[in-house]
Formats: sequence, structure tokens, C-alpha cells
Amino acid sequence: MAADFTSTTRGSTWTMRFHRGDWDTEIGTRPELTCDEQEFHVSATLDAFWGRRRVV
Repeated sequence: MAADFTSTTRGSTWTMRFHRGDWDTEIGTRPELTCDEQEFHVSATLDAFWGRRRVV
């Protein structure tokens, strides 16, 4: 239904990469916004990589 604003979910993906010579790193974020009748809810995932290895 078009008037049901609580049924929507929105997110995006953002990635940045920095490298020079042998040094190579990448950071990616994925935030997500949802809501119910009372509140907005925000969650996010952050991934960091050193070369191809994921950094925890």
C-alpha cells in the first residue's frame, strides 16, 4: 500500500580504496534504515580489507 510508510527499507553501499605500491586497503559500509509505527531503526555493516584479507 502506498500509504504504509513502515513497510519500506532503504540502504546504500559505500566503498573507498587506498593503495600505493604494495600497500592496498579497502573499506566498505552498508547502512540500512527501517522503521515501525513508533521509531526509526538504523543498522550498519563495516568491512575492512588489507589486500584480499578481511580485517576484523
